[in-house]
Amino acid sequence: MPARNSNGSNRSLEAPPGDEGQPRFDVTPKLGQSDVRCREHYYILLFEAMSSVLPKSRNILIVDDDAAVRKVLQTILESAGHQVESATNGREAVSRIALGGIELIITDLVMPEQEGIETIKQMRAQYPDVKVIAISGAFGGDYLQIANFMGAHGTLVKPVRVDAVLKAVESVFIDQ
Repeated sequence: MPARNSNGSNRSLEAPPGDEGQPRFDVTPKLGQSDVRCREHYYILLFEAMSSVLPKSRNILIVDDDAAVRKVLQTILESAGHQVESATNGREAVSRIALGGIELIITDLVMPEQEGIETIKQMRAQYPDVKVIAISGAFGGDYLQIANFMGAHGTLVKPVRVDAVLKAVESVFIDQ
């Protein structure tokens, strides 16, 4: 039998009709329990409110020839709710981006086969909607300045900090 708790929520351990044998615990606030539309409207408003507060999950491609750096970045970004893939150089990255679905690449600048500056230049020409964050620990930051000039939306110095990575990702999508 339904029972009301102190905030007016309906608590029930009974199975709803058709779900016999399945325990149920309903904590829906009392907003006109008999009016299904009212309850649906409540959930829509709740979802919209939560969506405006929580950062949107993004599809991110990490491009770095160092497996340890890829793993650290992947762990940081997946912990924040993002979908993450990886590539070991710019050539692999461009091939993956051609398949679609990637919103952001985080690319190292010094890599074999196709380095980051060339990758950024190619990205800006072929995939202008894909955001780019450049990372590097080489050459005292000079490469990062070049990356900015070539069209990177943000830069990070290696070794990266968790808060800096998350802030950089959030900042490239601030207008969306």
